[in-house]
Amino acid sequence: MKNWLLATILLTFISLQVYAVNSPFIIVKQNQVLSAIAFKYLGAPVYTKSGSLKRLLGLNPQIKNRNLIFPGEKIFLRQTSLTVNQRQLASQSISATSTKVDVPHRCQTSRRVVHEIFYRVGFAFTTLAAHEFSTNTNADLNTSHDFNLAAEWQQRWSRRFLSFTDFSVRNLDFEPSTNPAKTLTNTNQTLFGLSVGAQSQLTQKFSLRYATRWAQELFLHGVDTTTISVDSVAVPQLEVQAKWEWAHRDATTDG
Repeated sequence: MKNWLLATILLTFISLQVYAVNSPFIIVKQNQVLSAIAFKYLGAPVYTKSGSLKRLLGLNPQIKNRNLIFPGEKIFLRQTSLTVNQRQLASQSISATSTKVDVPHRCQTSRRVVHEIFYRVGFAFTTLAAHEFSTNTNADLNTSHDFNLAAEWQQRWSRRFLSFTDFSVRNLDFEPSTNPAKTLTNTNQTLFGLSVGAQSQLTQKFSLRYATRWAQELFLHGVDTTTISVDSVAVPQLEVQAKWEWAHRDATTDG
């Protein structure tokens, strides 16, 4: 009885291993990149004209940007009649004609939204220059610390479009004025910011990021012969950022 049970378990394990090796596709896991998948399953060389990365892209025409693959996505490792039909339906749009086309239900796919959260921590020094016109004197204000914290929540709707919400906090403390005749008030400030926007991947290498932002900014108030006051005011802003990428290798990007 024990030998029969042991043989059953062993055969089941061998069957699972053979299925994993012979499976025509894999499911992308967190932090996987396409070049590593090509090297693992199709071998080296990877980046040559006939390398494993080129062959893997040929088996997966639904991938428009090799740098944009997501957890849960299906990557085909070899060609089969069923998977070829599925990939062709996923990568080609059917133009409207007078002929009615029936698409099998198994080939229809639902849109999947990927959610990601990013955190940023920074430390800096800030300098403000105050000028008093009545006496034509200057006073430089320097911070002893300037901490920056931010969290960004991204919603990726497709390979080419994502939306995001960004919340930031900035705390800074100013040292006494370099001009001994000036008294500095409100030395410690905490500034908040909130951004809502989107990013479009216009080409494989060029993307455009745009957002509306409400954030507190520093300004000097009450500059007179004896007093300088650092205050904050909420300012609505419109931000546009352009990103051009000219080289990408695994997790390293130059641009």
